[in-house]
Amino acid sequence: MVLEGPETVAQEKIAEIALTQKERDLEVAERLFQGGSTSESNLTNARSARDAAAAELARAQAAADRLQLKAPFAGIVDSVSVELGEWVQTGMPVATILSLDPILVKAEVSEVDLSSVAVGSTAKVKLVNGTEMQGTVRLVAREASAQTRTFPVEIALPNPDLSLSSGMTAEVSLFAQPTRAVVVPRSVITLSDDGLLGLRVVGADNLAQFAAVQIIDDTADGLVVTGVPEGVRIITAGQDLVRNGEQVEVAPEVGQ
Repeated sequence: MVLEGPETVAQEKIAEIALTQKERDLEVAERLFQGGSTSESNLTNARSARDAAAAELARAQAAADRLQLKAPFAGIVDSVSVELGEWVQTGMPVATILSLDPILVKAEVSEVDLSSVAVGSTAKVKLVNGTEMQGTVRLVAREASAQTRTFPVEIALPNPDLSLSSGMTAEVSLFAQPTRAVVVPRSVITLSDDGLLGLRVVGADNLAQFAAVQIIDDTADGLVVTGVPEGVRIITAGQDLVRNGEQVEVAPEVGQ
């Protein structure tokens, strides 16, 4: 888009002519100085005049450049808000330009899950028509929304054919780093003497031990917990009847 500004364009032309003249004057002054026909002071003045003309041209060019309105990204013109020949005031929107490739999917995560989301991680986006696509997390905000106290997240979704339109709704699945976990019945959770939440486990030596765990999810099949050591068996009955270091006789559950 080009704004009208005939005076600005004329000033740029005048500055170009002035710089050309000052450069010629400098060439003449240099030849005269080399031939001993002028003083060093006159040569210095000619150089200063040339530099001033160059600075004036740069200023005029910057003013002329402001008449050329260019979008900072490649996109499509979605709507035009003015009619041909209509006068507009400063700050009035005249058109809407959309950059749809990649298209940004905006979501929000709670403060509990914020540490599990990182820029560059993969996200799965399910559109309202059932299409599933993979994108990349481009932004994880560090300031919570004042209304919801959640943190905005942006996912860049490739859209080379521009088939996705701005404003569509979608379901976003964010993937955290894998965590080793196990699903256990709620009834096997016990407390240590220090009040820690955990399980009673048995190692290869058949000695009972307490393993502190952390609950990361509550599902219909049981609690998903982390912190269970590898290579141990979980006591699912009688866990409150044994103490650390006690020898136990391991018997599998009925039906196992």
